[in-house]
Amino acid sequence: MAIYEYQARTQTGETQTGTVEASNEENALQILQRINLVVVSIKSVEATPVYLRQFKFFQRVSSRDLSIFSRQLATLFAAAVPLVESLHTLANQTENPKLQEALLDIVADVDGGMEFDQALAQYPNIFSNFYVQIVKAGEESGTLDKVLNYLARYTEREHGIISKIRGSMIYPIFVLGVFIIVGVAMLVFVIPQLLSVLEQSGAELPLITRVIAVASDFIRNQWYIFVTVVIVGIVGIIRFLKTKTGKEFWSLAQLKIPIFGRIFKNIYLFRFSESFGLLIRGGVPFSQSLTISANVIDNLVYKRIIMDAKEKVSRGISLSQSLKEHPEISAMVTQMIAVGEKTGKLDEILQNVASFYEEEVTNAVDNLVSLIEPMLIVIMGFGVALLVAGVLLPIYTSINTLQ
Repeated sequence: MAIYEYQARTQTGETQTGTVEASNEENALQILQRINLVVVSIKSVEATPVYLRQFKFFQRVSSRDLSIFSRQLATLFAAAVPLVESLHTLANQTENPKLQEALLDIVADVDGGMEFDQALAQYPNIFSNFYVQIVKAGEESGTLDKVLNYLARYTEREHGIISKIRGSMIYPIFVLGVFIIVGVAMLVFVIPQLLSVLEQSGAELPLITRVIAVASDFIRNQWYIFVTVVIVGIVGIIRFLKTKTGKEFWSLAQLKIPIFGRIFKNIYLFRFSESFGLLIRGGVPFSQSLTISANVIDNLVYKRIIMDAKEKVSRGISLSQSLKEHPEISAMVTQMIAVGEKTGKLDEILQNVASFYEEEVTNAVDNLVSLIEPMLIVIMGFGVALLVAGVLLPIYTSINTLQ
């Protein structure tokens, strides 16, 4: 990437100067033209060093970026700022290069007459089908301002749950990582010296000491085998999980893992109730809402359940009755949906269900962290005890032998 200094005129004839970052001069011109500037002059002023360049392969738009964008767009649109101007403003102030590039293209497309949802659909890696369909429904019903607020709340809540889970796992992972590093350092630098002293004493080493000696020798001399096995194993697992069989296996395994299985179920029920309720509120047809919600959940077990319910709903069976046949859908959810169907307030009921499961996930994660901490202490204590026993036992045996 390089930085280009430009001088241009706006649509009203005012002179504007500034800088723009692009891969080459042609791309820099295109970026400026997309925001309706007539370029008078442009020149490269600085090349970004290789070690500071941002490679597209590593660039991504996080849930936080999308959450901030949705909320800011909703705020600007509610303040009667035209859509093109709102998008242009957000494109200039976003710190994510990938999102900025996409927004500049979207601004140009919308300004050229393309529907907003169609412009968003060109970037499926940023804006999901769910996001696009909600926007489309808002455009068709003339309630885009309300729909954008719904989307902002949805992305914020989704980001909140993801951040909660990730944040809660940082401490246990950090502690476990430090323990592993210290353990490996002991086996590589400390244990060999102690073992050499013990072996010189001529005493027979206990089983636990011999095991530690073998582990130390392996890590010092055959570490590359361990690293190779780990790398091949990780790559193999990732590739397997991308296959149809792997996705099936992982979807089932998620729901059966002790303790974590319940958290996964609550997350999927939250996603279903939140997304389905939002789609209905946005005016998306019932059948299409079910299809989109099934894809939002990202679990094949729940996807099949929802698609099966969709097929039964098309035959006249109520949604609550269709979901009731599946134990993966809790009785509380089916009962609440039944109430929503009878009262005609299904979207409001689903919003309440989503709030309930959001709270459930938060509490479950907090409880899990409080459970993991003492478990880590026990594991670390056991590991330290093994190392200490492996060193002290032969010393104690040698002292007894001398006596």
